[in-house]
Amino acid sequence: MMALFNILPVIQILGFLLILLSFLMTLPVNLLMFGDTPDWLAFVKSASICFGVGLVCFFSAGRKRYALKQRQMFILTVSAWVFIPLFSSLPLLLSDLKLSVTDAFFESISGVTTTGSTVMSGLDNLPGDILLWRSIMQWMGGIGIIGMAVAILPFLRIGGMRLFATESSEWTEKAVPRTNRLARGLVFSYLALTLGCILTYWALGMDLFNAVNHALTT
Repeated sequence: MMALFNILPVIQILGFLLILLSFLMTLPVNLLMFGDTPDWLAFVKSASICFGVGLVCFFSAGRKRYALKQRQMFILTVSAWVFIPLFSSLPLLLSDLKLSVTDAFFESISGVTTTGSTVMSGLDNLPGDILLWRSIMQWMGGIGIIGMAVAILPFLRIGGMRLFATESSEWTEKAVPRTNRLARGLVFSYLALTLGCILTYWALGMDLFNAVNHALTT
């Protein structure tokens, strides 16, 4: 019973991250609604699964707010880097690409960790929605996951600095501003840089779709 109580806050945060991920899964369909979206159903199914699981996890702890301890922060960090790529692989697994479970997971974790490796051949010939999803996964891997986590932790009365400390051993509380200010700074800076890259690539002659993809993976 005690172990379950200790893990509930971690499950709750993971649920929130999965809900955010489900909304990101709808972007390829929404942005390419009138374009190259042969796998739109795969994204709808994946987003529905991700949202459903996330909702159950988020409300598993009820409305009670918990304060995470350092051990739980480490568990949360490791769990996020396992479950986010796992659920991110669903659109690839359910698409017409016919990837195996291992290939889809490898492609997903490669994107989220910004490794750059791929098991796919002929990337230029892939559907636009799949290409955009690969770019979104790499964009998340840059700082998006940690930025989202730090942003929601104050809302749940959890010290976000500890999570960031588990990602970087050089990060100390004395060297950074308060958590909410850090969260806003991270998110706004990341979005501004991404938008700046899109506009720059577009101004230099790229079409908008390629500009977005290149910016997300920069």
